[in-house]
Amino acid sequence: MRFLVVALVALATVGCMPTVPEGGVRLAARPGRGPTGLVVRLPGSASECQRQILGVVEVTAPADDQADMVAVLRHQAAKLGGDRVVDLEYHRAGDQAHLSGMAAKCSDLFRGRDYLEMASVTVQAPAGQPHVAYAALVEEAARRGARVVVDVDYERDHDGTGFRITGRLARYLPRGRGGQYGYDVPVPAPASGPVTTWSGPRRRPKPGPRIECPPASTDPNGGTQLPSLDQCRIRF
Repeated sequence: MRFLVVALVALATVGCMPTVPEGGVRLAARPGRGPTGLVVRLPGSASECQRQILGVVEVTAPADDQADMVAVLRHQAAKLGGDRVVDLEYHRAGDQAHLSGMAAKCSDLFRGRDYLEMASVTVQAPAGQPHVAYAALVEEAARRGARVVVDVDYERDHDGTGFRITGRLARYLPRGRGGQYGYDVPVPAPASGPVTTWSGPRRRPKPGPRIECPPASTDPNGGTQLPSLDQCRIRF
């Protein structure tokens, strides 16, 4: 499993402050069922926090205004409730540059809860539409009944014409008294308890008009068709 966190570093230069673009994504909510579509990056080690992804931030400005572009991203992340920007992506086209990333903050969403992995998903979108792609990721998670999207990564295409957001859909597996599953009442874990690990059977996602999944694979031992959940893709 790969955990990459790109730290936001200040870029020293001078220039005019670019305009802060409008936008920002609010997480969808389902009445009576609590918040859904939470996007999370799991920690790579015990010393790291669980990073809740709050949305995509971006700015386009003259290429020599890089320091101001970083300041704009920080401002946008703060407006979304974040304290950092991860997966920073920089692309230059002539005298214009585009800087983007994902606003994030530390969270304890997984403490005392178990989650069942459902599928991997990739959102692809043309350049200049990161908010649309993030909203589509959240919407798809809610549509499939996933409470979170974990292991989130954000990267721009090599030619700079588009980008992708990838993650794994998961749903909350509630436990009641005695640790029995089936009760929608979470059991708090001790403050020093470990982060919940992933376990349990994989489930094939329900087909959707915008989702393309690879063909099923064959089990050589019994000839059983096994669902292949990796690389499921949302097509715009």
